[in-house]
Amino acid sequence: MQFLSAASAWFAVALPIIALMYILKKKYTDTVVPSHMLWNRLLREQEANRPWQKLRSRWLLLLQLLAALIAVLALMQPVRWGAASPDGHAVLFIDRSGSMSASRGDEGPEGLTRLEHGLRQAGAWLAEQPSGRPISLVVSGAEPEVLASRESDHRRLAEILDGIVPFYGRSDNSAALSFADSLHGGEDGQTIVLTDGEWIDAEEASELLLNAQTERWHAGPSEAADSPFENGSILSFGLRESGSSPGHQIATVTVRNDSEHSRIYNLTIRAFVLDEGEVYRTEVDMETDALSWQSEETDVLPPADYYTAELRGEPDFIAADNMAFQFPQGTQTGKALLVTSGNMFLEKALALAGVQIVKSSPDQPPPTGEIARDLDWVLVDGQLEQLKESAGWADWLGGMPVWNMDHPVTDGTGTVVPTSTEAKALEHPVTAYITLQDTHIGRLYEVGNQDAAWGDPVLTYGGYPAIIAGTEQGRPRLRFTFNLQDTDLPLRPEFPILIVQAAEWMNGSSLPQLGSGLAGSSMSVALQAETETARWAKLDGPELISREQETGSSALEVERNDSQIRVPDVPGLYRLEERDATGQLIASRLLAVSPDMEELKAVRSTSSSGEQLAFHSVQQDDEDNQTVNAGQKQNNGMQQSLIHWAAVLLLGLIMLEWEVYRRGHIG
Repeated sequence: MQFLSAASAWFAVALPIIALMYILKKKYTDTVVPSHMLWNRLLREQEANRPWQKLRSRWLLLLQLLAALIAVLALMQPVRWGAASPDGHAVLFIDRSGSMSASRGDEGPEGLTRLEHGLRQAGAWLAEQPSGRPISLVVSGAEPEVLASRESDHRRLAEILDGIVPFYGRSDNSAALSFADSLHGGEDGQTIVLTDGEWIDAEEASELLLNAQTERWHAGPSEAADSPFENGSILSFGLRESGSSPGHQIATVTVRNDSEHSRIYNLTIRAFVLDEGEVYRTEVDMETDALSWQSEETDVLPPADYYTAELRGEPDFIAADNMAFQFPQGTQTGKALLVTSGNMFLEKALALAGVQIVKSSPDQPPPTGEIARDLDWVLVDGQLEQLKESAGWADWLGGMPVWNMDHPVTDGTGTVVPTSTEAKALEHPVTAYITLQDTHIGRLYEVGNQDAAWGDPVLTYGGYPAIIAGTEQGRPRLRFTFNLQDTDLPLRPEFPILIVQAAEWMNGSSLPQLGSGLAGSSMSVALQAETETARWAKLDGPELISREQETGSSALEVERNDSQIRVPDVPGLYRLEERDATGQLIASRLLAVSPDMEELKAVRSTSSSGEQLAFHSVQQDDEDNQTVNAGQKQNNGMQQSLIHWAAVLLLGLIMLEWEVYRRGHIG
């Protein structure tokens, strides 16, 4: 038995006070009587009230002292340890942080990771639980995640356990532990934390005061003290454009050896083109000293869409840090066909936007061969309808993203002269940072309902559509309903900005790549205006989990104005595919997802797992908080309060004391 409020023992001073009341009883006045034969009882009471006498055994005194003692013990909140109820609510907290992905050589011949070992242990424990016992399942991550709440179907829980995968971002384990403890709702319960103890926030978690009984189980077999840590990792992978060969890259890779002896690692650098696959490969052996790092610079790499660096060396305990991705440095430009009779301002603006221009005139036939295959889109500066009358141009334009600029003629059919200079721009990538205030546009083409069914006006001038943007058969389309030569727009500072943003819109799938992101984090992404759904598709990366468990390949429903997208939880190279309401692909960009190196660094600790991690509960002492394997049982059990028993005893004493008074047994 233990007391939760030992300080309440001060109330025991009431015991000597009660005894003192019997010692200092009132002394009666002497009275002369004829005979004392009938007054023996009165004499005894006189003797009892004489102060400073020796205490005698009296029922009333004993009962009052016992009642006061029980009241003091009740104030000290007595509890006793009993076996935890096998049918009570249990919360199973699974640590799936990056350190749990380690596969140490001393963790069994199967080469399982710590998380896989832990899930097996959890499954074995689950099979031993009584049928119908409510169990909640919580996993760690950037935020706590409840996979099951008071679930009594244990087969369903086993299926959920099979689907748990590592989280390679920054885990908030202390928040997850506090959240798991709160699921008991103030009721008696049991929390089981399955972890390797390698928490970055171990100090913060150890300061938590938990309400429920909390046990920590070590994920995996006990680690051998003499087992060395063996791991190599890519600390950084950078590219810089070659000064002598535009478009070519030079890579610099930094490798760290976390082993206690020097090792030779094989480093492979590869270059990929999305439509062709691998186009270049080079390998180099790097001898790295113990517990140190080394950098290596490669030869000139050919132009490519992305590059990979992969490290090989056995044994290696962590697979997530053996691969890195990078995108070419320098401006990514599209290649466009400009069909015009001559427009110097437009040509200069396109050049400033980084667009590679292939010029043509309306009188020439459409491009063919290698030139046609290299073009990304086409800009027609007037005479689009005339080009479509040519069978060759009509077929060629039908398979290309088209940006056309109208040339409305004076007093011609379909020409309107705006009576107002008011310009209104909608939120769109083409018109971002564009107002066209104080810009003069002499005339516009009056667009009919069927002229631009593929898009919507994103800028109006004088109440008439001036810029229309949209997609047609999954390809970007753009239309300016005015001739640049009928405006003073080329003289405005907004003109080059407008052309750059329009060129980026026309590039479509050739938009700049998203760069790199931390696993499980959120990043700001400007989606296309027509995007209804976005989906991460994994293209490359280390084999960390099975394809069936690949969380990054699930579809992400986004809104038009949604600028925050969650990065996949598993490292690798991903493609963000944006689709419109019809399911057509309108844009795709690449993202390199990297693990949180601080989480992986925790595995390098040479101390015993979890020495710094301890759980403190109001229902158990620190000495009861020892790491146990999943197959072991603890004897601390659950605390059971004894206050209700004290109340019953006190009530019985009061009734007994009343009986003593009633019968007059006070002596």
